[in-house]
Amino acid sequence: MQNYEALFVPGLLQTAEYARAIIQGVEPTVSEAELDNLVASRMARQAVLSRARAPQFFAVVDEGTLRRPVGEPGVMHRQLHHLLGAAEQPHVTLRVVPLAAGAC
Repeated sequence: MQNYEALFVPGLLQTAEYARAIIQGVEPTVSEAELDNLVASRMARQAVLSRARAPQFFAVVDEGTLRRPVGEPGVMHRQLHHLLGAAEQPHVTLRVVPLAAGAC
């Protein structure tokens, strides 16, 4: 599986609180019940990466994604720690495109 994200952490690597903040930011009128369902669905999809025979997952994110504040204070800090843990799994590869790379 491959995923490139320029604005957000890939859904399969998001924490619940990061996912909640992103969904609320994109759709501020979503009800709490629907928000809970959307976050729960996203978290359930992540189970694919914890299977005994998990697929190889290659994710590329733009550095700006990792620097952009999301949610309340601390959300992004915890998300970054979560990414570090995920990247330690042998079937997960995480690459960051540095801002200095420019547009090309």
